[in-house]
Amino acid sequence: YHVIHQFGVMLPERMAAAKLRGFVEDFAAEVVTSEPGLIRLRLGLPAGYHHSKGSGILGWLSNRRPAVPKGQEPIEVELHMDKPDPAQALLHVVVSFRPLNDYPPKDRNLWQSRCDKVYTILKQYLGA
Repeated sequence: YHVIHQFGVMLPERMAAAKLRGFVEDFAAEVVTSEPGLIRLRLGLPAGYHHSKGSGILGWLSNRRPAVPKGQEPIEVELHMDKPDPAQALLHVVVSFRPLNDYPPKDRNLWQSRCDKVYTILKQYLGA
């Protein structure tokens, strides 16, 4: 269920960051990691979802997950961005999609299709 796509876009880094902020806001994504060259997002988290790292009985009790409809499982999106030539505005972007451990997809083809749609939308946001 790990899906990877890549593309290049002529875009200054600041503009890419602004466009990605727009994507995050428009799709109510949760930013998990944001550091130079890497952004990790979660899309489609159900209301009331809290990732718990607790152990034992208390961790299990506090880790009840809200249900999601089949085909609407949350997606973790990882964007790796690299500037091959610092003198140019070309960004090389690798986009990786994974299901959250708490919500494994039930249908491989539907999962692939959903990831492909998110990829297409991300490319549009970045102007690729």
